[in-house]
Amino acid sequence: MAFMEKRKVFFKNSRGQKLCGILEGPERAKAGVLLIPGYASGKDEWFSFFADYSSVLNKAGFLTLRFDRSGIGESEGDFAESTPETELGDCMAAYKYFKKMCDSVGIAGHSMGGVLAVMLASRVRAKALVSSAPPAAAAILWKELFTDKQMKEMKTEGKTKIPSDWEEKFGIRFLGMKYFSALEGFDIAVYAGNVKVPTLILYGTKDETVDMNVHAKPLYDALKCEKSLVAIEGDGHDFKSHRDKFFSIAAAWFKKYL
Repeated sequence: MAFMEKRKVFFKNSRGQKLCGILEGPERAKAGVLLIPGYASGKDEWFSFFADYSSVLNKAGFLTLRFDRSGIGESEGDFAESTPETELGDCMAAYKYFKKMCDSVGIAGHSMGGVLAVMLASRVRAKALVSSAPPAAAAILWKELFTDKQMKEMKTEGKTKIPSDWEEKFGIRFLGMKYFSALEGFDIAVYAGNVKVPTLILYGTKDETVDMNVHAKPLYDALKCEKSLVAIEGDGHDFKSHRDKFFSIAAAWFKKYL
């Protein structure tokens, strides 16, 4: 199987902002997987998660595209101005760009990217979906993640400073109140109920960020398509303990439906 060189690509969202992605995989792949990173994360996701994810899918015969949403990494924009809907627009732009290269496209997302993957699958004609560690009850999660000081800053200043390691890795300086405010009325069921493609939901049983006991049921129950829920015993949010198992399950799902 001949592989193309890893290519940096650029495309624009509906707001005219230039987004950056990494395209890699077999030269003549008929099927591909669009990879959507987590909240405030880009194509170079923490712990090389998406680079490894992409590599496994490439070896399985799929072309992949992983990208930075607006205001992240090498993409234009101000992340403090983003909301789930603006990020969905970025995902739709990436899907439209990627669809020109593949006859069949699957969608994979992790964490908040897993929620965005569900949102995207409700709007486009993909062939399969894998959502890992999605925080279906997102407003609850965000209240747990932000400190009282950060919440006060966001309410008074409209944004709060991000930890330095996020700035170094993804080029993000501030988190914005617009995103948090949008989550207050967010309902994953509105989107999940419109997903028509075979959908695999994956959680780690030891995920301390997104507790599957809180988040799995509302998403799974809302899905009316062919679906499967898999819990990987003993694993955490980034599936570091059983990453090979995670990748094997995800790749098998895409092999079955793409």
